[in-house]
Amino acid sequence: MESILGFGAIGQSLANTLDQVSIEYQVITRKQADLRNRGAALQALQGSKVGYITLGLPYDGRTWLTNWPLIMTNLIDAAEETGTDLVFFDNVYMYGPVDGIMNEQTPWNPVTPMGKARAQTARLFIEAIEKGRINGLIARSADFYGHETSNAFTNRLVFERILDDKLPQWLCDLDQQHSLTYLPDIGYALEALAHAADSWNQTWHLPTASKPLTGREFIEEACVALGRPAGKMQTIRPWMLSLIGWFAPVMKEVRATCYQFDRPYLFDSSKFERRFFEATDYHDGIREIANQCL
Repeated sequence: MESILGFGAIGQSLANTLDQVSIEYQVITRKQADLRNRGAALQALQGSKVGYITLGLPYDGRTWLTNWPLIMTNLIDAAEETGTDLVFFDNVYMYGPVDGIMNEQTPWNPVTPMGKARAQTARLFIEAIEKGRINGLIARSADFYGHETSNAFTNRLVFERILDDKLPQWLCDLDQQHSLTYLPDIGYALEALAHAADSWNQTWHLPTASKPLTGREFIEEACVALGRPAGKMQTIRPWMLSLIGWFAPVMKEVRATCYQFDRPYLFDSSKFERRFFEATDYHDGIREIANQCL
């Protein structure tokens, strides 16, 4: 038995993959178990060989700073007691602004509350591995895109707006490259890592196509795939996010991560691709999304 802790887009992608390879699993949603409670964490992992930490929290820095370290502490304690191996699905917020290509050795320099929360949480996880308390691995992804998630900014700003005959949008700068991880690849990668003897007790960047598109190129590809003319596009500037933030507080959190869009955002997954499989090409990923939209 394996346990998927959290059933958002990542958990669902993983479940699809486990179904395909006939691995028995259970899904633990936030409504079913409040992992801020140590007893709930212990119960969630009871009887599980592998626990996949794929849950998401509300997009709020204070919430992340309070809850992520607590949840991770409880899951580490529970895994140590039950003997469950842990796969931690992580993001790149702890890296902060990076000039150059991000890989598994990139230094951590978090500059936002959410980045600091992820750094603290990942540090707890790594320390537990180093002390021999748990068997675990970190699976880190860039921003992800795919038809199966409504939360991906590419869906809301690009595909949905094109289909609604509205101007497609991009954050901060249309002409900067921005790495994106294809959602189905994440599910396949998590399963591959969890069932490989040589993957444990280290960090992996999940398969993400090299030579990322700029925002402009991504929108143009999406328009072609959807059979729509590639015309005008709109850039959401940082000051616009600040203004919107007065009415939608989540936009303040988005504003704080504009450093990911005002320069090349380059994510290297060559370590994973050498060992397992190559990432889906952007052209193919965009076309698959469009086919599911039409």
